[in-house]
Amino acid sequence: MHTTTQQDSPRPTPQTVAPSGGRVRVYRHRKRPSWGLAAFLWENEEDGKRAYQFEDGRVRVFADGYYGLMEPIFDPADPAAARAVRRMAARSQAGQKSSRRKPMPRVADQVGLFMSQYPEGFAGTVWSRDIRGQGARRGLKRHRDRAVALAAKLLSRDALAKLLVARDWAAIRDRAVKVLRSTDLVTVKDVKKLASLTPTERLACTINDLLYGVKDHAHNLDQFVRELDRLGLRASWRFATALPALRFPDEHVCVRSSVFKEQARMIKPTLKMSTRPSGNVYAELLKVVMVVHKELGAAGRAPRDLLDVAQFIWATLRRSSRERLIGAGDKVSTVH
Repeated sequence: MHTTTQQDSPRPTPQTVAPSGGRVRVYRHRKRPSWGLAAFLWENEEDGKRAYQFEDGRVRVFADGYYGLMEPIFDPADPAAARAVRRMAARSQAGQKSSRRKPMPRVADQVGLFMSQYPEGFAGTVWSRDIRGQGARRGLKRHRDRAVALAAKLLSRDALAKLLVARDWAAIRDRAVKVLRSTDLVTVKDVKKLASLTPTERLACTINDLLYGVKDHAHNLDQFVRELDRLGLRASWRFATALPALRFPDEHVCVRSSVFKEQARMIKPTLKMSTRPSGNVYAELLKVVMVVHKELGAAGRAPRDLLDVAQFIWATLRRSSRERLIGAGDKVSTVH
């Protein structure tokens, strides 16, 4: 079995063929999109193995018969990512160390750590009780099902529509406050700030549009953030994304910026997150989350919604967990 590492990149030998001149084509693994784009490195004519430099920093070697898993991408949707992986491949082919950083963990590493913490997965008794609140004697802020039920009751389309018609701006603000106060997805400080804001028509309408606006969600999120800025409340990522995540947990996710930055580095390293929430960046983060969702399903650990996925990301990528993830597994995988 042939293996290599990113630190000791293979130099072409008489039996190893490197790509000929010209523009390096990029690829994507058909079953592991979380690995990102890849560039061809070399093929060993003696044993028929091929190596690819992946966007997540790893070199992976494929045995003959598995080449078909690598789908060529002629027009990559993210040209910057394609350029980055080509540069990584060029450094590797030149025998240079492409990075001195510790190896980047994989979603597979996250799944392994998650299963050590919750052996029964998302459907197990521990997760269902501690995270979802099922069968719990007392409702806690960390219990997601309780907050989802409250959001469905207080922030339904019909309920908000009636309050808009009645011009009861305070009631709309107060309902949003009550839902956010029921969960630990946001800080107490931010909820108090929202409760202290003057209940204007614009604030009420932006809350409604965040959930039910006819324009795309990126626009509605940016509008919500701008209105809070105007009123003196600087919204965090968690605060800007919590209400949609609780009202529509199958469609939206609450973004904890610290761990979502790490998850994006693994799956979409060219994505840059700013401190200020952005609708366009949120749309890209949602794609990252859906990749994790798919990977969990492929591992036989399907989450029930994106609240589970967000909690999975937090449980496996927060600082204490990240230290156990980094360096987990070899930097090079051999597929056989």
